[in-house]
Amino acid sequence: MANCTGANAQYSSEASCLGSCSAFMQGTTGATSGNTLSCRAYHAGAAPSDAALHCPHAGPAGDGACGGNCEGFCTIAVAKCGGQFADVASCTTACNSFAMNTAHYTDATTSGNSFSCRMYHLSVAATDATSAGIHCAHTTAASAPGACQ
Repeated sequence: MANCTGANAQYSSEASCLGSCSAFMQGTTGATSGNTLSCRAYHAGAAPSDAALHCPHAGPAGDGACGGNCEGFCTIAVAKCGGQFADVASCTTACNSFAMNTAHYTDATTSGNSFSCRMYHLSVAATDATSAGIHCAHTTAASAPGACQ
């Protein structure tokens, strides 16, 4: 969180970061690719040298380096919002239909019909059961009214 701030922020809070990251497999320490916590940790550590490059990789989506955006999204969604998607395959199908409104995910988009809005709400849902009860409904293609439509 200290290395990815402002336009490069990936998580709205430390709780969002910890909750999202708990969905990922550990992976191999120092890995620079793959949908794992280790890959995200590597890129978070490398962010001071080039935040614009490394922060999206360290974030929940993975940005193609630490898994594809929908791979990261669905890993968290199935783990934290189990009732929203039947399985990873149905989540992936839904996610592939979301508008990719920015080149890289940041936590700045909290509304509108886009992948970024849904990823923001998913990362907030990952913080705890109360947040999941509110924000998981915003992660689907239909989304809850007033959120990601």
